[in-house]
Amino acid sequence: IQNSENSGSPFVQWNRGVELAEGSLVWIAESDDVARSDFLERLVAKFDERSDLVLAWCQSRRICEDGRESDLILTGNGDLWERDFVCRGSDAIDAHIGCFCSIPNISSALFRRDAYLASGGADLSFRMAADWKLYLKMFSSSRPVAFLASDLNLHRSHPATVRQVHSSDGWALSEVFDVIFWAKQSGRISGKVFSRTRDFWFRAWLVNHRPQLGFSGNLRVSKSASMVSRTRAIMGLIVCVFK
Repeated sequence: IQNSENSGSPFVQWNRGVELAEGSLVWIAESDDVARSDFLERLVAKFDERSDLVLAWCQSRRICEDGRESDLILTGNGDLWERDFVCRGSDAIDAHIGCFCSIPNISSALFRRDAYLASGGADLSFRMAADWKLYLKMFSSSRPVAFLASDLNLHRSHPATVRQVHSSDGWALSEVFDVIFWAKQSGRISGKVFSRTRDFWFRAWLVNHRPQLGFSGNLRVSKSASMVSRTRAIMGLIVCVFK
């Protein structure tokens, strides 16, 4: 699908591609990423096992600009990302994707076309977080989703990517909070998940900006209510400015 000019957003092409697709399953293979030879075979098998499956995705490994393989993207949260699992989409929201976008890149996922279209597709008012908002809409049901712990996807990360550019200019963080508050207001996440998610991103911002805030040394952010409160106040102003 060719455009006469660059839209500046991959999400425009996502929506166009899914609308024009004729098959029941869709894989959006972004040009910077690489898939292992058995990627499609193993993810399609999950849909063969469960006719009601909405989406399946796998572990991703970063690759450097020169093609060298680096670290795994999904880590932490106990041993969650070390084993395959199938769960209801709503349970996945409570466990992880309600807090952060646990599908780090669309190339690592295979999904049902009808579920994408039923969700309304990617919200084109977002430059960065339209994928996270889309997944939250697609997962907001009792239908299952599946994760494969094998690193069948390789995701290229370098300073020139759209995500890296906007991660440094503050736009990405503004959109994160837009998604969080939309998810709460629309009932996609519970009050408990909302509080956990909000504090997670406040703390992450605090750690990344501690020199500008006048903090030094090894901060134990999760233990410091005063620091989190201070960051909330600052972040409130920043989110307002970016909006």
